[in-house]
Amino acid sequence: PATVTFETERLTPTAFPVVTFNLSGAASPTELRELADFVVRPAIAGVPGVGLVQVLGGDVREVEVVLEPERAAALGLKTTDVAAKLGGEVAFGAVGRLDADRMLVPVMVSGEVRSVEALAQVPIATTPSGVPVPLSAIAQVTEGAVDRTSGVGGPHGETVLLSVSRAPGASTPEVVRGVEAAAAEVAKSFPSGVTIRPVYDQASLV
Repeated sequence: PATVTFETERLTPTAFPVVTFNLSGAASPTELRELADFVVRPAIAGVPGVGLVQVLGGDVREVEVVLEPERAAALGLKTTDVAAKLGGEVAFGAVGRLDADRMLVPVMVSGEVRSVEALAQVPIATTPSGVPVPLSAIAQVTEGAVDRTSGVGGPHGETVLLSVSRAPGASTPEVVRGVEAAAAEVAKSFPSGVTIRPVYDQASLV
């Protein structure tokens, strides 16, 4: 039919994982995901010959703001007004450049909040008398997680999966050995009870 379309993608051997790990143990799904994203993934990505490192599973942390309609309406605020106000208050961006040592260095300004408590205190409106109204006065601000669209499980319960592909031209056995060494090294810094285990090794087939 005229409304049907399709896409063609080129797949090469380097598009498939050469080694896969399960990260699991005595930690929450959010903690496991952050450990994978911010600790394990950078360590593995730095191994020579590594191409793509993908993380799947766990919970991605987010801060949830649930408006209380009656309180927001009393201040004449709509959902879009609150979203725009928050976006302006926690802005992050470049404000200029600095010429130093023959280099142009961007100057960044950050208004990002560092905690749920700090976000709850962001001024969102003012009363007729000029008193600032914090976000917490019209909304519940809590720590939550992005809605899951997939899940990963394993023998040790809640699991985060890390799949590692090699770069074009790299040796599969060398990449796998390097990645396993990096995983073993970074595991030394894990919280007690958290482990990382290889569950697929393409090098064993080479």
